[in-house]
Amino acid sequence: MFKEAISFSIVILAWTSYGAQAKSLDADLSTFPQDPANKLMVKVLPLLDHIAKQSKCNVFDDLDTTLEVKQKDIADRLIAIQKQQKDFQNTIASLQESLKKIPEVFERKENIQKDVQAKIETQQAKLMDTVSEIYNKVFWPKFQRIGSRLFYIDSESSRDWFEAGKKCREMGGYIASIKDQEELVAITAKLDDKRYWLGINNRDNHEIYVSEASGKKNPFLKWRPKEPNNAKKNEYCVELDNGGMNDHPCSESRYLICQSDNEV
Repeated sequence: MFKEAISFSIVILAWTSYGAQAKSLDADLSTFPQDPANKLMVKVLPLLDHIAKQSKCNVFDDLDTTLEVKQKDIADRLIAIQKQQKDFQNTIASLQESLKKIPEVFERKENIQKDVQAKIETQQAKLMDTVSEIYNKVFWPKFQRIGSRLFYIDSESSRDWFEAGKKCREMGGYIASIKDQEELVAITAKLDDKRYWLGINNRDNHEIYVSEASGKKNPFLKWRPKEPNNAKKNEYCVELDNGGMNDHPCSESRYLICQSDNEV
């Protein structure tokens, strides 16, 4: 590059000298046509002119080459930038897709947690049933589960309503009341066609039938047709007769149904 600069400078100087001397020669040749120096200059002028033109062409060629290299370099840089931009856009798109999947991941996690919780609750319920069954067998060996509660049914020995209540208390329970239609159907399915005492009565208040176990108004009553009628004027205890209730004298004998709790 330094060498080219020197050549370029020589060419400039030669061209400048040529221009200056050409004007002088134009004037002097007519005056001193026989001067040897002028003759030599006249011979050298075409060579200098050629050198100057050639150097000028080389300079422009070098400039073109430099510009071409710069343009190529700039083009390569632009291509690299465009590639980086495209890679960046692809990365952003990938992140956006990943972000879209985050709710699905949390939803799957939530569903898994719900499934695990449901299984735990199911296992706990089974365990409680097992514990309850063991407990009932230990503490209520003569009682059986009917619906959601434990009952004892004695279809062998009959007794009056007061003795029936006493027998149930000796077993740790109460003479049975019935809380709803579902329980009535379940208990009736365990009975024969005999009549059984219930713990429902209106002995203290003839207008209200209460449960002997809870001492509260009984929540469910299903009377047989035309009952209660207090036909003997002393029918203050309730019996269960073929799935229906009937008021009856407490002093008469009926079979026994006990319950283990005092919920009703």
